[in-house]
Amino acid sequence: MTAEELARATVRELAEYDVVLWEKHGVCAVGPDVMQAFDQIDVLAKSADIYLSARAMGFEPEGMTDAQMDELKEAFGL
Repeated sequence: MTAEELARATVRELAEYDVVLWEKHGVCAVGPDVMQAFDQIDVLAKSADIYLSARAMGFEPEGMTDAQMDELKEAFGL
């Protein structure tokens, strides 16, 4: 993937998500201020750590349903 293709793909994904993680390229996050963008990256890193730890123990996490995600969005005003 060229740098231009990566940039275009990042912009496309950021239209829907606040944080994008690219294998072997890093992470990009957006927010109203730098601290909120950093928080997005921190949550992503912690989530990835939990997921990888679960996989290392032989457990395949199921994740959350769309209804559960909607409930969290409402609770936290996201």
